[in-house]
Amino acid sequence: EKAKTLRLYQYNIKLSQRFYGVISMFEIMLRNAINTHDKQYFNDDNWIINQTRFPNKAYSLKQTDIYKQLTAIREFRNRIVHHESIRFNATRTIDTEYAKERYELILTYIEYMGFDSASVLRMVEKPYSTLKVIDSMK
Repeated sequence: EKAKTLRLYQYNIKLSQRFYGVISMFEIMLRNAINTHDKQYFNDDNWIINQTRFPNKAYSLKQTDIYKQLTAIREFRNRIVHHESIRFNATRTIDTEYAKERYELILTYIEYMGFDSASVLRMVEKPYSTLKVIDSMK
């Protein structure tokens, strides 16, 4: 049991490393999209963040939905950078669904910003293989 626990900690670190590049690219793209939009919208290089714009978002997606989803991504990012586990669910059972859902959400928002997620993340390590290993340890 100790060996499995140690392996789980090691794979959590590896999984966090895989997500770090993905989240870094996403944050840069989001910040640039907000900056570009707000500079034009307010016609002012010293704009105050007022709203975000996603040219390819689903039509039915409301501003409150965007806020909730971006908050979920931010909370996931904070768990990674603060070295919290992303390999368990709320009942402390090995479960990578939380990480998989956040990854899909990040890919969705990259697409909403008008980019091809596969091209953007081409040089970034993906979490798939590490997720698979953790899933096999259930």
